[in-house]
Amino acid sequence: MEYPYRYILYRRMNRVVQRYQLRKRLKEISNLFIVLVIVWFVGGTLTILSQWAFSAEIHNSIYDYLQYYWIVFIEVTSGFDVGEEVKILNNISMAITVVMLIAGMVIGGLVSGEIIAIILNASKKAGFIPEAPSNFKFIDPIIIYGINEHIHGIISSLRNLDGIYRDILVIDKEADTVHIIDESVYVNVWHIKVNTAKKNYLKEIFSNNLSRELQYSSTNRLFKKSLKSCRVIILPDQTKENDAFTDPDTIQKAMEIETFKRDIYTIVELYSDDVKKYLHQKNIEEWLNISDYSTRLIAQSALRPGLTTVFNEIMGGGSKGDIDDFNEMVGSIENIRLSLIPEQLSNQSYKEISKKLYSQYESPYTLIGFCKYLSKEEKGKDLLRNPDYYYQVNPPSIEKQDQFIKNHDSRSVRFNSQTILNKGHDNDLLIFLSSKDINLNHFT
Repeated sequence: MEYPYRYILYRRMNRVVQRYQLRKRLKEISNLFIVLVIVWFVGGTLTILSQWAFSAEIHNSIYDYLQYYWIVFIEVTSGFDVGEEVKILNNISMAITVVMLIAGMVIGGLVSGEIIAIILNASKKAGFIPEAPSNFKFIDPIIIYGINEHIHGIISSLRNLDGIYRDILVIDKEADTVHIIDESVYVNVWHIKVNTAKKNYLKEIFSNNLSRELQYSSTNRLFKKSLKSCRVIILPDQTKENDAFTDPDTIQKAMEIETFKRDIYTIVELYSDDVKKYLHQKNIEEWLNISDYSTRLIAQSALRPGLTTVFNEIMGGGSKGDIDDFNEMVGSIENIRLSLIPEQLSNQSYKEISKKLYSQYESPYTLIGFCKYLSKEEKGKDLLRNPDYYYQVNPPSIEKQDQFIKNHDSRSVRFNSQTILNKGHDNDLLIFLSSKDINLNHFT
């Protein structure tokens, strides 16, 4: 992510402001100062009127009366009288100054209390992710809607794969209770606590907190024909007593979000595999069942010992496979990466591109396939709504493709190694296994 400098500066300022709740506290302090000014002006005016009505003979000019504003100001702000000048006050004026002294001490105590509250609030919230500023426009953030046992692993994985610069927003009725596991990982992670009883609370969030400057998003730079204002990961509610209601509730949240904005990319985590059949007619981009993947991985590991290490490396895990351990994850060797295809490699087949890349580079990566942009005519009815792009991993030869389709009715070989990439456009991508992002613009 390459944000403009003003965005980075404003975000840093908001991080400090939100941690200490400065907006709220400064507003309360400013209200106290307004009360202080009113008390000072009223007290000074009453003192002048009292002196003019009962002690006019000791004053020679208007400036002698105006000095009482200064006397009252000292009393209100410091809580002390002004020494010898008190002797010129009559009894009524003296009573007014006593009231001013008391008012000054009360207001001063309240201001001190607000300052202490700033410090206490910062220490109290130090272990939790900060609240997102209400009207800050985040550029293509990752939004995690809901809280369950996977949230910390998801945040750690996002940081490992995408760095610490992209903003992550956690939205939930208990979002303010999410702990910071590691300060280095939870940079630019914010929470938005919602009142689910409030109507259109999600619409308000998406209206107030999403930027239209989509060009700064690294993901949008890759998927140029499918620009999104944010990516929303919807997690099932772990507090529901009956699992039968969990997935329908999660799907309802996804459908609700999709009705607010058409440029939101939604990913839904499901507990059960049974509800997938109901999703094909919905505007939900991706869904996955964690237990489904875990059971497959367990079976694979039983037949192929040690294979979990391979999966863990590819998915961005560390050598020990602990997805919650960020220090382990940053040591990952190979991750799945995407790259735009430069002009000098465009309008060529995948096989030709692969040969040229391996002949010039000393293999800092492994090319495993391509991501083909699909026009509306090319999508076909059998695909989900999201694939403006189709991932073709390990594209086979034309002969092998025909064999897979004929013998196995396979839908995972839509394209082959002779497929021409960037034909008439520049939207196709290459898929690599690599330890860092790849820029092919320097290819000659």
